[in-house]
Amino acid sequence: MAQAGYTPIQLYFSSTAAAVPIAGNLIAGELALNTNDGKLYFKDSTGLVKILANSSTAGGSLPGGTTGAIAYQSAPGTTTFLTLGTLGHLVTAGASAPVYTNPASLTVGSANTATHVAGGVANQIVYQAGAGDTEFAVAPTGADIGKVLAWSGSAFYWASAPASTTAANLSGGSAGVVPYQSATGVTAFSSVGTLGYLLTSGNTGAPTWTNPASLAAGSIAGGVAAQIPYQTAPGVTSFIPNGVAGQVLQSNGTAAPSWIDTSTLSTSNGKLYFYGQF
Repeated sequence: MAQAGYTPIQLYFSSTAAAVPIAGNLIAGELALNTNDGKLYFKDSTGLVKILANSSTAGGSLPGGTTGAIAYQSAPGTTTFLTLGTLGHLVTAGASAPVYTNPASLTVGSANTATHVAGGVANQIVYQAGAGDTEFAVAPTGADIGKVLAWSGSAFYWASAPASTTAANLSGGSAGVVPYQSATGVTAFSSVGTLGYLLTSGNTGAPTWTNPASLAAGSIAGGVAAQIPYQTAPGVTSFIPNGVAGQVLQSNGTAAPSWIDTSTLSTSNGKLYFYGQF
């Protein structure tokens, strides 16, 4: 009921929920109200019916801006638009206005290390599937205990450890010792050997350090064809230079032996006895 003494002004209206006036119901500039939804409509100069206000949420269309632009307040009561950014970039706060930022340039947490990466489940391992693309490896189950994480070329998976591996840093041992297998899959260490000794096989036992002077010579390194080796000191082998055809090797006591002509050898008188039977 209108107040007494006043002429009521009533807009074209509907009390039906979600009812929207059509262009044929209004003339340009005319208003229409849905009293159930709390929405106010008008007909613009092009003949289109548009929403002018919404009692529950901000509605209508802000003037200005281009397709994909984001509205923000550049000052109290002043609305500006951020132009459309590069595909895949994120909106981040700038010094005075929001900006689009390449996610590959962003860091998480402090000291450029991730502290809490969104997504994934317990025990999954984070890896980069591509630039700026973080994904999670499959979580290990009870059957995966003792397995290693392997790469298939497109994703990680849990695989049995290889039968043989290359040792980088074995635990245990001390400086100068040599690791060896005391049993299949069991690594032990030799003792430190004496200076100049050689490590020799213990056949089925542990390898041992051996004095090279006690080893039988096989093929001696060094020398040339027809030279004769001799020891100049314990464990030290040298070679006598080749002699002339017909010479004989003469001992020179503690000095190196040498080749001499047979004509220089001294002879003495002697008798030869023999026993014959006919």
